[in-house]
Amino acid sequence: MPDAALIAAGLQFYLVMLAISLFFYLALALGHASEFGAKVRFGANAVSNLLFTAAIALVWHLPFHWLGGKSSLGGTFLAMAYGSAPYMPINSLFAMMMIAGLPEHFRQRAINPATATAAIQEGLADPASSKGTVYSGCLFTYLGLFVSLVVTLRCMTYVQDIGGLRLFTAIVLSLIVAFPVYLFQQKITGLLVPSE
Repeated sequence: MPDAALIAAGLQFYLVMLAISLFFYLALALGHASEFGAKVRFGANAVSNLLFTAAIALVWHLPFHWLGGKSSLGGTFLAMAYGSAPYMPINSLFAMMMIAGLPEHFRQRAINPATATAAIQEGLADPASSKGTVYSGCLFTYLGLFVSLVVTLRCMTYVQDIGGLRLFTAIVLSLIVAFPVYLFQQKITGLLVPSE
């Protein structure tokens, strides 16, 4: 069971990785000609994502705990922080690569999860887009997310000390329980991140 110092170190590491990731997105948001309120909403989105991270850690912890996992909530948080945080800046760069391939008037909508799919589809139809850059960015982003998920699950397996059918069931339950939280997070992000 991790002590408070280990959890604080994990939180510090996570926040540093998050800050680096946000730096890339903020450069795009702040560089875009938009009202000050839109920039404030973008910052508020960053804060809400921190809160949702805690909710996701709890949601992932519960199914593992129900199925006999040995870790505390703090251990689950550390597994998630050290398993996924190193990939956040890399995935941010890949996402920025995808967005960079779009014409400028589609970029702001492409960083908003509520409008990203439509913006990317419309942007790809525009002859000014760099389809190779957009597709490469998409591929690398999804590959980075997949690797991050695999590493996080390996960390969870280690700290929870379960395997076999119980591990498989815990992962499936975690994904099912986390999905509504993820959808709610996307709705909040859609409200906070400016789309124009």
